[in-house]
Amino acid sequence: MNQSLQKFTLYALVFATPLLYTKQPITLFCHGIIDNKSQINRYVDFINQPAQTFDFSDAQIPADWDLNTLIYQSTSLFGKRVNRNNMYMGTGQDIVTLREHIDPSKSYILYGFSRGGAAAINYLAQDNPKNVQALILEATPADMIDAIDTFQQSIGYKITQDRTAQEQIFHTLFPAYQIASTPPVANIANITNKNLPVLIIQSQNDSRVPIDAAYKLYLAFLDAGFTDVYLCILDHGQHAWYTQGTNKNLYLQALHSFYKTYGFVYNQDFATIEHLGMLQPNKQEIVEMLQLHQQNLESNYHVQKLFNQKIALLAAAGFILFGLNWQLQFKNFKKS
Repeated sequence: MNQSLQKFTLYALVFATPLLYTKQPITLFCHGIIDNKSQINRYVDFINQPAQTFDFSDAQIPADWDLNTLIYQSTSLFGKRVNRNNMYMGTGQDIVTLREHIDPSKSYILYGFSRGGAAAINYLAQDNPKNVQALILEATPADMIDAIDTFQQSIGYKITQDRTAQEQIFHTLFPAYQIASTPPVANIANITNKNLPVLIIQSQNDSRVPIDAAYKLYLAFLDAGFTDVYLCILDHGQHAWYTQGTNKNLYLQALHSFYKTYGFVYNQDFATIEHLGMLQPNKQEIVEMLQLHQQNLESNYHVQKLFNQKIALLAAAGFILFGLNWQLQFKNFKKS
């Protein structure tokens, strides 16, 4: 009897597992700029199955021969394919492209990297679909225009503090970006499903999307009334390579523990965080971390600005000395 029961249990597992698996939501991976759908290959141990991905329009090869094509061909020599005319930076056509890959009859986990995460937030805010069961954001910008201010801080020279002017600069760099677009951090309030589980993953030393982006997104979700928001901060991880960095295991533990908590397929070897509350810092803690980050940025700006002034003074002194030397040589030449 025991053997019969064992056989029955084994057969039940064999036949039931595929049925259970088909009920799992599809993980839809949304790639970043200067990349394409092959980016998903870096996430073999990370992304839940079944999984799908697609190309945003900037992954296409430009058809016309113009400046954009010249830039694309030139950057391709270095393994980077920059199609500026199709870089919507998470707005406009990017939202349309994402929408086209959503089947209303199926359920999804949206997994967005960088621009892909921005597009995912903006899509959810616009469409408020009922079939998205979770949102995972890696290195996602809170506001694309922040990149201009971050650049100004890093070079020690503030071209403009006006957002409209900064947006014009950003639009010049990325002409497909829609002027006056609502940034992801502001669009979060327009997502109606406040019970949507959200996992934000960010590296402290990401040089393209600074840590403050994750702080701002986390606070925005809390302020909008979301109840299941988690923040995983990695000490190390270069943009687009978190999955290959020294904090890979922490990433995997947070991700698979998140999967386990919400009933998705998970790897038990990594789902080791028993209480995801450890990934839910309180609001005041994040506000203080954001303030500290902004203070550090301002401090670094003043250091860089002082350095620039010293370089300018040295250059001016050198120019004056060169002029005096040239004048002396000219006088000696006339005497001779």
